[in-house]
Amino acid sequence: MQLSEEICKSFLVEARSLERAGAYQKGQPSYNRWQRLDERLRLFCSDVVVYTSHQQDKPKVATHANKPVLQVASAQLNQGPERYKNAKKQAAWVDFYQPSAQCQKANKTAQEHVNCNEEATENRVQFEQYWLKTLEQQQVNAEQQKDDEEADKEIAKVEPKSLPSQNAQKAISNPAQSNTPMVAPTVQSQPEPSKWSNVGSYVWVVLLIASIAVVAVTLWPYTKRATSHFLNRLQLHRFIKQSIGDNYFAFGKVCLGTHNHRLDVDELLVSKFGVFVIQYQSQAGSIWVDSHSEYWTQSIDDERHYFENPFEALNKKIAVLREFLDINTHIYGCVVFPKDVYFRTPMPNEVCTYSDAPGLIKAYNQVCFDDEQIEQIKIQIELYQQDSSLIERIKQATGRFNPLQLN
Repeated sequence: MQLSEEICKSFLVEARSLERAGAYQKGQPSYNRWQRLDERLRLFCSDVVVYTSHQQDKPKVATHANKPVLQVASAQLNQGPERYKNAKKQAAWVDFYQPSAQCQKANKTAQEHVNCNEEATENRVQFEQYWLKTLEQQQVNAEQQKDDEEADKEIAKVEPKSLPSQNAQKAISNPAQSNTPMVAPTVQSQPEPSKWSNVGSYVWVVLLIASIAVVAVTLWPYTKRATSHFLNRLQLHRFIKQSIGDNYFAFGKVCLGTHNHRLDVDELLVSKFGVFVIQYQSQAGSIWVDSHSEYWTQSIDDERHYFENPFEALNKKIAVLREFLDINTHIYGCVVFPKDVYFRTPMPNEVCTYSDAPGLIKAYNQVCFDDEQIEQIKIQIELYQQDSSLIERIKQATGRFNPLQLN
């Protein structure tokens, strides 16, 4: 049975005034009156007014066996379902559970309260299972996303392989025999190269530079000497052309040859005073000369070397040149050494240094050829002159720079 609305509202106003006065606490003078009003509002006014007792901050389960079950359920449902502390979980619960039309009414009977309570309890159990599955799925998705990001980073570091794997090739070539679905070939990630992987190449570069430096320092004296002799020889050729005058025709290095003979002359001069054959020597240091000996001695850096007597080669060149030019006399030879040599024994008159060569040539001042004969000699030289290849010149230079060594 439900009381009228006016009576219920009057009970509600009186109960609220007693609560404000503290009558809801035991031992107060009006506690019994407030307790009776509270009971009447809960039992007979549940469909008229919404009343929540001041003491019912938390729902209490009735344990008294003599109290009606419908009254207990009605007292509990008036307070509504508990809210979740987690905001996301509470929002998910609101989306998950939508109360039925009967449970959404403002004024419900006791039996309807019990039914709505059971409905909410069943949905709570289903929601808890749903929420656990959702958490597990979110965790799996997060781990999968993390793995995919790491795989993308590794793939970006290495170039993708263009060729498919062997299993993919077999599946493509025999699609009828393969029952398994075709899977795209995966790119195997390669470890990032360490910063120490290129140290080996740097070490080889350093060793190569060090080897070049050692070789350069070791060969520098010989290289310097050979370069100096070559430059001095060019300078002597220019000096001879400028210092001797117009009466001399300098052919420079010439190569004369026929089917039977071949002659290489380091420097050839033609003038009315005679024909001059100049032979350059590349030796340096101290020189000991013996005109009648087959070998001459060279001492450099406290080491002794022996080289052939240059007059033997010079006399052979003069003899061949006489045959080419058909001249028996007035062909003179001269052996020229670099400026940095020291003659330890008396030298023959035909031996000098680069700077003394012009004076030695000018010492021959008796006219022996007229202009017609000079022109004829020049024609003969041009007739027998041959072009010397670069390889032959290198061999000749190498032979001059490697004197014979005897122990």
